[in-house]
Amino acid sequence: MNDTLHESLRVLINEVGSNQLADIYHTVWGERRALDVLPVISRDELFGSPLASRRYKSASSLVKIFHVGEKTFLSEWAYEDVAREQFGTETKRPMVYLSDNAESIEKSMWCYERGMVPLIGEVHNPAAAVAMAKKYQIDSLITDELSLERFRPFFGDCPYTLTSISIIGPQFTIARIQWVLPYAKEVRLVLTLPETGAFARAKLEVNPVFSPLPRCDIETVGETLVLTKQDSLVTPIIRYDTAISSKSVRIQNA
Repeated sequence: MNDTLHESLRVLINEVGSNQLADIYHTVWGERRALDVLPVISRDELFGSPLASRRYKSASSLVKIFHVGEKTFLSEWAYEDVAREQFGTETKRPMVYLSDNAESIEKSMWCYERGMVPLIGEVHNPAAAVAMAKKYQIDSLITDELSLERFRPFFGDCPYTLTSISIIGPQFTIARIQWVLPYAKEVRLVLTLPETGAFARAKLEVNPVFSPLPRCDIETVGETLVLTKQDSLVTPIIRYDTAISSKSVRIQNA
């Protein structure tokens, strides 16, 4: 971790630790404030905490509901924080086509916040999504592994190459998605969780090596990846156990 990131995190940790509204951090951290001694926060701990107990700041924002197993989780994201995320590349006619409606709304908001007008594909109607994508003449795509396969007919007679395809998610089956490489100038994999946003990316290749995104620090603790984000999010991500196996993802300099 470079000195600038370390200093920014020190300031963020002290601010979050002194914020009386962010109860979960007081409960888990106690009086500890140094990054290297802070306990890891698990997904179960975060998911079991009411939104009011982990809201560090108030801002114009959106709240999305997503499900992990039998758990329902509320995730609040300030518009300004969504704009800083790196889900894809900036193009003129992007398309968002994801298997989760809440995620589609958020990634579409990312496009709007960056001055792009996105096309949002209908999740349960691939034929309509493909038809609209052709009519709109999309030049980039933000998708996930499942939705990419549904969208495959689009590429059958597409007369041009997309500028970029970003495949987002917590894990990837490389053999299942390599077919898309000839159809875009750049195909990137973006490690993303609904509660954390994006935190690492890699080129789509046989053995991808992920690089942490700017303002992100990734540790290997035990057998999972633990994430810290420098940004002062509504729900700060500080030493958060992503539950992503460190054996399934190669992280550069992790």
